[in-house]
Amino acid sequence: MADTEIRGILSPNEYRRPQFRVVYFLCVALAFVLALVMLYPVLWVFLSAVKTPAEIYRNPPTLFPSVADWENFAQAWKSYEIPRMFLNTLIVFLGFIVSRLTVVTMASYALSRLDVPFRNGIYLIILSTLALPTFAYLIPSYLVIKDLGLYNSWWALWVPAGASAFQILIVKNFFDGIPRELSEASRMDGANELRILWSVILPLSRPVLAAISIFSFLEVWNNFFWQHLIFNDPATWTMPVMLYFKSFTIGGNPPINVQLAGMFMSLIPPLVIFLLFQRNITNGVTMTGIKD
Repeated sequence: MADTEIRGILSPNEYRRPQFRVVYFLCVALAFVLALVMLYPVLWVFLSAVKTPAEIYRNPPTLFPSVADWENFAQAWKSYEIPRMFLNTLIVFLGFIVSRLTVVTMASYALSRLDVPFRNGIYLIILSTLALPTFAYLIPSYLVIKDLGLYNSWWALWVPAGASAFQILIVKNFFDGIPRELSEASRMDGANELRILWSVILPLSRPVLAAISIFSFLEVWNNFFWQHLIFNDPATWTMPVMLYFKSFTIGGNPPINVQLAGMFMSLIPPLVIFLLFQRNITNGVTMTGIKD
């Protein structure tokens, strides 16, 4: 009978040595404690969402509610217009990911496989933008969006989505790891560059493209400042903008327990996506190591 494969950071021989096992279990215990620490805020939001406002502000505070009031979630569903908020965010994400994948994959393919003039210089310029803070682009981006007439529209998020130097860095290094013989064989068969990219390179790049798609979703889901800056029409409000306006301005400042219920519901989609696609995230990140 074949030996059972042991998966982990230790080899089968190291598992038999007591000192290695002690260190291993200490690392597992530390990871478990860190997981509890990071889970506590989410648990607190959920438990506070079913409390009364008086119980939330009680001193000393209590973790568990005396009586759970599930009606707070129904009120939050109506107050924050959860269906429209999720739909707007989904629409923004679809246009966002189409723009990003189109630009990033084509730019990465050109820098990785094509004989582009001054290719190294162009790549260096793209990488140099990573040294600038995000807020350095804020005013120029806002002025460009205004001049193009895209203010208060989803295009203000879709158009700039493709300009992501970090994503180009990841995808280009992944493309560099794909054997060039595959591209050369396709050229000998008469395929053009777009055909090679679509039929050869992209099917082999599903892990990194899946990881980029998931990270892009989280970027859209959590990007409050830029969306707050360009969206002033309630019909276009996404999740972070809707939560802000409905909580502090036109929403009439609903009770704190209703606000927390809305915040908890906004946590569910990214948590579900991460749990469903955590393997794609891990594979996409680990398979994009920068090569010498």
